[in-house]
Amino acid sequence: MKKTVSFSLYGGNERVYSYVDAGKKCVIHGREKYPDWEWRIYVGKSIYNKDRIWFQSHGCSIVNMTGGEDIYPARFWRFLAAEDSDVAIFRDLDGPLLWREKFAVDEWLASDKKLHIMRDNHAGHTYWPVLAGMWGIKGGLKEIKSMIDNYYPTTDYAEDQIFLSECLLPIFDESDIFVHDSSNPETPFPTERIKTEHVGMAFPAQYWGGDY
Repeated sequence: MKKTVSFSLYGGNERVYSYVDAGKKCVIHGREKYPDWEWRIYVGKSIYNKDRIWFQSHGCSIVNMTGGEDIYPARFWRFLAAEDSDVAIFRDLDGPLLWREKFAVDEWLASDKKLHIMRDNHAGHTYWPVLAGMWGIKGGLKEIKSMIDNYYPTTDYAEDQIFLSECLLPIFDESDIFVHDSSNPETPFPTERIKTEHVGMAFPAQYWGGDY
C-alpha cells in the first residue's frame, strides 16, 4: 500500500526562507510518526537546490514544479498526491505533526471511511469545512488533476480551501467522512491537548516540551 504525506513548498520573498526552516523542523520531528510513508514535497523554482538536497537527504521525495507553476496554483500542488497514492494526507510544512494528529489518523485508517477531516482550533478552524493542510483520503482520487484544471478561482485568498469545500467535499457521502473536530463533543480527538497545542498549529517561537 502506497501511503504519502504531501506538502507544497513555494514562495518568492523572504517569508519562504523561514518556511523552509520550519519545514526542516517539521521533517525532523515528524518522520518518526510516519516512518513507512513517503514524504513528498512539491517545490517551486524559488527553492534553493541546497534546500532540496537537504530534504532529500532526510528521506523526502522532491517533485520539481518549475514549469508547472502556471498550470497548477502552488497551494494545490500537494493535492496531486491523491492521484497515485492508496492513502494520502495533506499537511503544511510550517508546523509540527503532533502525536495528537497521528493518533487521529490511525483512528481514521482503522475505519471504513474514505475522507478524513480535522479541525482543532476553535478560533481559526471552524469557518472552512475542509482545511487544506488537515485532510486525507483513502483509495486515491484519479481525477484530481482534471478537478483542479476545471476549477476557476475567483480570489487568491484561501482558493485551495474553497476548492476543497466546493469541489471535493460534495463528491463524498456523509457516511464516507471521518471527522475529528475538537469543537464538537461528538467528534473528539483520541487524545487530550497538551497546553495550547493543536493540530495544524505553526511552530511556537520557543519549544516548551509538547507532543512533537
